[in-house]
Amino acid sequence: MPLLKAPLPRPGAARVGIRSAKTPAVQSQNAILVVDDDQAMCEMLVEQLADYGLLAESTGSVAQALEILETGGFSAVVSDVQMAPRDGFSLLEAVRASASPVPVVLMSAFAAPGIERKALSAGAFAFLAKPFGEEQLLDVLGRLRASRA
Repeated sequence: MPLLKAPLPRPGAARVGIRSAKTPAVQSQNAILVVDDDQAMCEMLVEQLADYGLLAESTGSVAQALEILETGGFSAVVSDVQMAPRDGFSLLEAVRASASPVPVVLMSAFAAPGIERKALSAGAFAFLAKPFGEEQLLDVLGRLRASRA
């Protein structure tokens, strides 16, 4: 399941904004689910991913993310850590325990001591400290692609 390859057609490639679990999922094994309760962050990440030919959808809660992931078609999750009522670690645990686990990249603006180590030891593929650059995100996704080749 490659994550970075020839660009996909731009029209309809990204679904920007927070969506409900009732909205049809992107039909691709290449799609990335962005989970963050900050709608502006979701929109920015979905747009950046689309600019590089990646399909992406976003949602604002762990509960919705888990419902969306049940529909299939996602090859990775990029999630914020600090969300309520459930956080990114809760999402990571649920995804890893699911019948169809996918890699999870956690991100956070809160530089609590040891959070990156905690994320990686909990099974996250990678951790990104906000604010991070587009290049950092693409580097993580490139490593993810290489690990699945």
